[in-house]
Amino acid sequence: MRIYESCKLVVLPAAIVCVITLNLSQVNAGDPLDSVGGVNTENIVSPYAMGEVKVKAKALAEGVWKEFPAVTADLLIKEVEAEPNTILDNYGGLVGDNVYPATGFFYTKKVGERWWIITPDGNPFIHIGVCTVAPASSVNAKSEFQKVFVTTQAWAEYTVTMLQQNGFNGLGSWSNYSYLRRVDTPLAYTYNWAFMARFAKKLKLSITQPGHTGFPNDAILLFHPGFELFCDELVRENIKLFDADPYLLGYFTDNELPAPVKMLDGYLALDSSNPDFKPQYDAAWTWLRERKGKQDVSLQDINPEDRTEFMGYIYGKYFEIVTRVIRKYDSKHMIVGARFHTNNKRNPKVFELSGKYLDAISVNYYGRWEPDVTQLRTWESWGGKPVIISEFYVKGGDSGLGNVDGAGWIVPTQDERGIFYQNFVLKLLESKVCVGWHWFRYIDNDPEDPKAPVGSRDSNKGIVDIKYQEYIPLLGRMAQVNRNVYNLVGIIDSELPAQ
Repeated sequence: MRIYESCKLVVLPAAIVCVITLNLSQVNAGDPLDSVGGVNTENIVSPYAMGEVKVKAKALAEGVWKEFPAVTADLLIKEVEAEPNTILDNYGGLVGDNVYPATGFFYTKKVGERWWIITPDGNPFIHIGVCTVAPASSVNAKSEFQKVFVTTQAWAEYTVTMLQQNGFNGLGSWSNYSYLRRVDTPLAYTYNWAFMARFAKKLKLSITQPGHTGFPNDAILLFHPGFELFCDELVRENIKLFDADPYLLGYFTDNELPAPVKMLDGYLALDSSNPDFKPQYDAAWTWLRERKGKQDVSLQDINPEDRTEFMGYIYGKYFEIVTRVIRKYDSKHMIVGARFHTNNKRNPKVFELSGKYLDAISVNYYGRWEPDVTQLRTWESWGGKPVIISEFYVKGGDSGLGNVDGAGWIVPTQDERGIFYQNFVLKLLESKVCVGWHWFRYIDNDPEDPKAPVGSRDSNKGIVDIKYQEYIPLLGRMAQVNRNVYNLVGIIDSELPAQ
């Protein structure tokens, strides 16, 4: 087992023990971006101290500082007792009276009003991860890596221990699972198949965009006759890496697929003389004719409801295909979506038709100071599935980096990055529909890396810098929440009125 004592990790053979006392600070809900869903403190009688924290932040490097409210959880680990109050299984699930079927793999389950992931051992679990946990590839980072670690396995062993010390129990997308999985106490990891991105690249039709792959006219190549075969071959050739592994939480299928409001218009404007585009063009016209109930249709016949329905149709068809392929070879692991990030987050048909095929729906959450609790619950009601926040972050003005790219907010210091984290994840817990979150990312951008992709060139996104030095104030605040996540759930569920 693992025992947390005075913020140091001691490895023993069975489960994780954590003894804590809390001071939960609370502020009034709401912010300048109209985020809603805060705890109504007027109706709560709490044994925990109330207080207000204000954090200065801005959305752009050249922007103006504004103050935003934040909720923090002040945690004090006192001692390890003989009869601990929080015991975790080897995956990070809560060992207690609530035990569910142990299938040997992760799955989701709604218990009362709260969604959970259930561990392979049958215990409730929240996946707390970091994205892109892998050595950086720049010349500067490689030089520092050799000074600090020398070997990738030494890095993996140190990094897993560091993450576990700070209460992380998982790995988000694009992490170096092959080495990180080999350690004695591995983390529950995810894998991203990137089906559509890889297929477009194979056809030389992919477009480089900040943070994700783009497609001509923002039209994914869903109806291409070779797409499903490509997916089938990709899974068949690689499935033995994953199909029997209990530490695989589940699969992402892609990242940030396009979702323009006028997606239908984009399909209808494709060059039908191009053999790769013609199946998409024909499928869109067929859909529109069937929807309108007539053959003689034009762009002038399209209304906003058509566009909403078509986007839902595209995402439903996409997940129908890729989940069918995955399930052909692996019926055991979860499928957790394609990391929605734009207008797909506002479309009920996208959630409804995607939820039919997914175990959880992943969303990259940017553009708000804190999660909108009402929005999270709406996503669950639309899709019938829990939510995983697959990306979020904030940048620090004291990092020495320009913070000129990326979607995250900027705050003055690393400690305030930690306050942002606490406020953000407490809102996720408050929603009762979020079963995990993944901080983006493990290591900072290197501003001297000429090969860095657009959007990843000069920003403080990491929990470590390019010299592999940890941001201690940030990690300290992350650990306060991460290591007490189940205690916080108990407090929130006892204090909040029923939905």
